[in-house]
Amino acid sequence: MKNAQSIFVEALLAGDEDAAWDCVCRLSEAGFNSISLYENVFTKAMTQIGFLWEQNKVTIAEEHLATSTCNFVLTRYHHYMRKWSKPKNGKTMMLLCLDQEQHDLGVKMCACLLEEHGWTTRLLGASVPLEQAELMGEKWQPDAIALSVSIPYHARGLDLYVNTLEKLPHKPTLLIGGRLVSMYDLRPLCTEQTILIKNLSELQQWQQSQVEVSADVR
Repeated sequence: MKNAQSIFVEALLAGDEDAAWDCVCRLSEAGFNSISLYENVFTKAMTQIGFLWEQNKVTIAEEHLATSTCNFVLTRYHHYMRKWSKPKNGKTMMLLCLDQEQHDLGVKMCACLLEEHGWTTRLLGASVPLEQAELMGEKWQPDAIALSVSIPYHARGLDLYVNTLEKLPHKPTLLIGGRLVSMYDLRPLCTEQTILIKNLSELQQWQQSQVEVSADVR
């Protein structure tokens, strides 16, 4: 795995989409599932590249190139996995990053994983102002809304997002994810109904419980 991660990082920094895709394909064929690839390949690679940038070992241009290449390969993997995706289950989720939060790889992986398990998603992406999230929530009325926050400074507005979106007329379930969930106790910024998700494995368990509850109701 370490060798594969190194190859993947080198391919991303070079902007070599084909080499990065070949690496993902080899791991998938070796038995790595989506969660393992997302957490141990995509996420760890971008974390390493971020560290290299902080150490001035790669330029901001190289970091941007790696990010765009990673997003391309993730999208390609998502389309590749559609042939094995479960049938639509009627569950819906809207996913977004807080305003000024630019790191949207995590919510994109969440959306891909949910789609693979039959959910219908709408990925609003990075830096979504609260009023825009509220308008889209009112219009689409998803079963759940997922928020991502990775930088402590941006968490200052989390409670406002939580209180506003949980009070939408259709009462969606609100999930909070991102790097900060594993680093700090964000519960004081949430309500008792808010779900905190530390990683994709927890998201997988949560989504499965929702599908099972819906099946029992039917």
